[in-house]
Amino acid sequence: MGMSSIVYELAGKRYGKLEVIKRLEKINHRSRWLVKCECGTEFAVLQSGLLSKKKPTSMCRTCARKLVGEKVIKDLTGQKFGKWTVIKRVRENEKRVRYLCKCECGAEHIVIGTTLTSGESTKCKKCGYKYAIHYTHNMCNTRLYHIWENMKKRCNKETATGYKYYGGKGIEVCEDWQTDFMNFYNWAMTHGYSDNLTIDRIDVNGNYEPSNCRWITISEQQNNKTVNHILTYKGEAHTIKQWSNITGLSQSVILGRINRYGWTVERALTEPLHKEYSHHRK
Repeated sequence: MGMSSIVYELAGKRYGKLEVIKRLEKINHRSRWLVKCECGTEFAVLQSGLLSKKKPTSMCRTCARKLVGEKVIKDLTGQKFGKWTVIKRVRENEKRVRYLCKCECGAEHIVIGTTLTSGESTKCKKCGYKYAIHYTHNMCNTRLYHIWENMKKRCNKETATGYKYYGGKGIEVCEDWQTDFMNFYNWAMTHGYSDNLTIDRIDVNGNYEPSNCRWITISEQQNNKTVNHILTYKGEAHTIKQWSNITGLSQSVILGRINRYGWTVERALTEPLHKEYSHHRK
């Protein structure tokens, strides 16, 4: 015998946020009850739903959706992000949660929650709020804009590719660039940017800021990586690849002479290739 076929008296009882008001007519021999949620919503629910041990009905759909949103999205109320202080959450739709924030200057603004947690928004429009320009410069699909976004991601977002080599090592994006694309754009345009170049930090342990950045070719940047093997000979320090270009010897020959056969840097770089078959001799 099914649960709905048993006669129960549920009127006046509570199940979660629901209060049972009265019995309704059965549908397909299934008992139904009129219930009222704490939010004031009244609706019909099956008796089996109220009495289910696995997944009982305990609230209306509106409250259920709100509960799911609260579990998934951490409430940022009271937290500080740059100059913002989060006052309260303003749910304008189910997908993007917004917050009413107050800047240190006193201005209040509604800000998308993800832009707070990612570090994209740190202050109001008056103080340089990033999104005051984001929607007016019409460059969101340009290569330079993507360079700016990726630069911030690898410094701010733990799940971003390469984060452990940037943000994980304490490397940051200066505040002027972090909060305003146009500041970054103006610097790039006056410091040699072109579409065949990439941004490079002069000091690999320094931050992304005007005094520590430049535009170079991709091959030049590869040479600047900390993983490159640097050889010094006659006061000149170059990577294996650069010495290969200078001497005409392949990178594998130079590496083999040093790592496999233990040659000195001088001998590895100066001995002609025709003696390669005897390079194992000490």
